[in-house]
Amino acid sequence: MIETRGYDAAWLGFSKNDKTFAKVVGSGFSRKVSNLSEHVIDGDYSPCIRNSLAQKKNLVVVDRSRECGDCFFKNAHTSKEAVIIRIKHADRLFGLLAILFAPDVTADEEEKGLLREVAGDLGFAFYNMELEEDRKQAEEKLKEYSENLENMVQERTKELRRALYDTEESRDKIDGILKSVGDGLIVTDTYTRIILMNRAAEDLLGVRFSEVIDRPIDVAIKDETLRLRFKTSLEEREPGYQFDFELPGENSKHPKIIRARTSEIKDKAGNQTGIITLICDVTLEREVDRMKTEFLSTASHQLRTPLTSILGFSEILMTRDNIKKEQQKEFISYINKQSVNLAKIINDLLDISRIESGIGYTLHKAPCNINEIIRETVKHFQASHPKRQFDIILPKDPLELMVDKDKIGQVLENILSNAVKYS
Repeated sequence: MIETRGYDAAWLGFSKNDKTFAKVVGSGFSRKVSNLSEHVIDGDYSPCIRNSLAQKKNLVVVDRSRECGDCFFKNAHTSKEAVIIRIKHADRLFGLLAILFAPDVTADEEEKGLLREVAGDLGFAFYNMELEEDRKQAEEKLKEYSENLENMVQERTKELRRALYDTEESRDKIDGILKSVGDGLIVTDTYTRIILMNRAAEDLLGVRFSEVIDRPIDVAIKDETLRLRFKTSLEEREPGYQFDFELPGENSKHPKIIRARTSEIKDKAGNQTGIITLICDVTLEREVDRMKTEFLSTASHQLRTPLTSILGFSEILMTRDNIKKEQQKEFISYINKQSVNLAKIINDLLDISRIESGIGYTLHKAPCNINEIIRETVKHFQASHPKRQFDIILPKDPLELMVDKDKIGQVLENILSNAVKYS
């Protein structure tokens, strides 16, 4: 500007925040511009600078008679005129441009317009430089963020892979546990829809999990009775609810007996999120219970029969004096025999483990003359109950049966004992 326009000197101050300056550069001064720079940067502004900052005008003509009285730079060019132009763009003040020229150089409106245009160009240039700097900084930050993001993505990918591996491993463990569980397992949500079922449950209910997943359990189960029982039990939502139901077995006369037991699934807050239903085949268990009941009933009845005989014949021996020795011996022999039978019954009663394993009674079959067994049994009852009349009708020829002699004897004794007591 000094070379092309003939100005004597000029300086440019770069503003930091519209009030303070970061740097001052200049040209054409007789004194070092560093002196001015030190004062301006330290905030020791000349009157013309304070006036330019305060007036907010684009171009301020310095009135040397009023503004240069105590100026620290007054003697730099005492015979020069000065104009200060605000360099700004988009309401952003980038600094001040001061022009010093001789009095014979008229600062007319055209010159002022030129200076304003120069200030505008400078402001626009500084604005673009600032944008470029911001863009570079933004690019650096974006690049840094991109690198960090890439590292974060890689780390997150590793975490997701680890989580996926852990999830698959956990799923395989759960799947292995479900397959190894012998009882059927059904998991339903709060809307009684099936969300999990193992193979044992599939086999018991005759359905496949892939066909009934996410379907209500009362729709997925084919058997109507079972469907209603399941629906009712799940609607009750009582923890530990238990019920039994029957399913067709291999033998139509003997259905399978299935026991179902429900348990709640709760989240961390204690809210119910579903129901677990365990189902198991208790047919053998129920059969064993039935056999136990029948065995105990039969055994208790069989205990009474030999005890009655023992008590009856021992009472005869104690109360009658006219009994012959042969009869005494016979009665004692019968008491002994009934004692042996009683011991056998007690042994059967105590041998519960055979019933637990489903074996039940063991029969020792052999050819036996049923006529002799009947006559011998009736004979002892006739002796112990002389007031009763026993009529025996048997074939003349021996009649052999393949039976357990002791067990048939117990049957006959039970029949005759009941006849003596109740007929």
